[in-house]
Parts: sequence; C-alpha cells; structure tokens
Amino acid sequence: MKTIAFWSKRILAEHELLLGVGVFGVASLLSDFFSDLGWKQSAIWIRGLGIFILLAVIFMAILLRRYRKPARIPLMFTETNDTVQANSDYEEFITGTNLRLDTSIIEKLTVIPRQRLYISPGNEPRSSTSPVEWEKAWNNLLTIWDEAVDRQLTGTQLVEHGKHYHIYSHVALPLSFMLGASVGLRRRVSLYHKQDDKFHLVLEPSGYRTWFETPSEEVPDPTVTAKKLTRRGSGKPDRLILIIAVTEKDRHSIEFNRHPYHARADCYGLRCSALDPGTDWIPVVQKLVRFAKPKIEKYRDVHLCLITPSVVAFALGIVFSRTPHITVCQYLDGKYIPVLSLKLIETRLPRVFS
Repeated sequence: MKTIAFWSKRILAEHELLLGVGVFGVASLLSDFFSDLGWKQSAIWIRGLGIFILLAVIFMAILLRRYRKPARIPLMFTETNDTVQANSDYEEFITGTNLRLDTSIIEKLTVIPRQRLYISPGNEPRSSTSPVEWEKAWNNLLTIWDEAVDRQLTGTQLVEHGKHYHIYSHVALPLSFMLGASVGLRRRVSLYHKQDDKFHLVLEPSGYRTWFETPSEEVPDPTVTAKKLTRRGSGKPDRLILIIAVTEKDRHSIEFNRHPYHARADCYGLRCSALDPGTDWIPVVQKLVRFAKPKIEKYRDVHLCLITPSVVAFALGIVFSRTPHITVCQYLDGKYIPVLSLKLIETRLPRVFS
C-alpha cells in the first residue's frame, strides 16, 4: 500500500496536465467523432468513461492528501568487507522482508545506489581488544549512514513525510548497541532478526514512548543474579558490572568473574529465556529496561556485557542513549573487554543525528 500510494501521488503530481488532456481532450474528441458517425451509444459510453476518470482522479488526489506515512528505508549493517557477499546478504534481507520495491524506489528517485544501503565498517574489530579499533568501526558505520544515506534523503520528495528505517543489524553486539544509541530517539526504526534462514520483524515501536511504557504482566520477570561488595561509608557506588542475557541458561551462563574488574565492583545479571521470533519482543525489552534502569542510574560507571540477539542490543542502545557513563564490553577469549563508551555519543555524533 505504501509504494502504491507513493507512485500514485507522484503520477498525479507529475502528470496532472496529461490526465486533464486525456479526460477533457481525448474523451471529448472521441465522443464527438462517434456522434458524427452516428454511434450515439458509443459516444455516451466515452463521455461516461471520461467523467468516471475525472472523478477517480479527484477522489485519488483527495485520498492521497490524507496519506501521510514516512518512506521505508531498508538498511543493513554488516561486518563483511566482501562486496559480493554483502550484496547477497542484502538481497536476501529485502527479499525476505518484502522491502525490495522500497529499495528500487530509493534507487530511482534519489542519488543513493543500492550498495550504500548495506554498510560495513572497513575494519574488523570483533577480535580486537583495542578501543581505538572499535571506535573506528563505529565511526565508519555511523558516518556512512549519516553522509551517504540520511543526508542524501533529506529534502527529497521520497521522504516528505519522514523516514522510517527498517534495519537488519548483523554486527558485533557492542557495535549494534552503539548504533542504536547513536540514532537514539531521533529516527523511527523497525528492527529485524534472522533465525533459521528467515527474517522476522520483532521490534516495531509505535513511537519513542513505546520503549518506556509499562511492560505487560504476561511477560515473566528476568531472572536476577547479584553480587554486592561490602563498603564503608556512604555515597554513590563507583562501578557496576551489568550482564544482560537473552538466551537459554544451558547455552550461556552469567559469569561475573569473566570481567577484569569483577572483584572491585558490584555485579548484577538479568536473564530472559530465548525469544520466539514469531512474537513481539518489545515487552521483553521493556521488562529488561524496567529492571536495569534503576541499577544503571545508581552508579557512576557501568560496564554492560551483552549476551543477546543483535537486534536486542540495538534496542537497548536506543533506550540508554542518554546515559554516558555506560561502557559496553566485547566477549573475547573468555573475558569481557571494555571497548566502547557512550561518552563518544556526546563528542562524535554527526550533525544529522545530533
């Protein structure tokens, strides 16, 4: 419906004169011609057809003026630098999500080529312990999104009613979290998860308030694991190690001793069972936020360790985008390594997203 409405509106805008000539010119000429030949019944039908077309154009114009939906922008983040593989993955994404036509519209109506709609960082930070490499990857992903996509769309007829990004984030969890935090509540997004070779729309918030609404009581509370240091005196505690897991217990356990600071910090773990991709995941994210947010606000420094689908990491980044004292960690060689801080959002965020 979205693409039909867009093309109908575009045709009306660009070919209004042609439609007018067709209705009042061609129909009238044919009607007069048939009348001269004595084909009065045919002339009546032609006049009736012309009136019908005219009324249909007027009705469609009125209807489309009421149609105010943002353009759907299919976007994929990937770590592969192989352009052939990336193009194949993107093709699979837009085919499996019925977003192929939206991609074609973007290619035809803007200067954005298809290859700009799948974005890779140019380096491979996943196996790196260097925050510099991780920051470089995040900055590259965000800069391409900003300069090659978002700015190029701004001001075009395609996005006159806004932008709605449909995102498949196929990158390491710290990068997915930082991308979510970078866009924050500034753009409307829908998030996809791939499982068993199928794509599922699992997170589609109706608005920015959705993330902060009270979760359904039907969603079970996450299992909590906590370890608190014994302190003297009062004041705000210094550091918290927060582990959020959305996976089965027998696959990944919450182990605070995997973090190098575990002996000098309070530790708090949240676990939800693996999620069914055929369901809405928003209530689960809301529940995690409800439990994690009070803890995060209590500490000066929070190290976040994620054991979740990439799409959940992206959503949590959106929610906690205004929390600069969070540092997200990467699991590498049996340890959680701090790699990216949300403080970067305040100093490095591109103009369009700021």
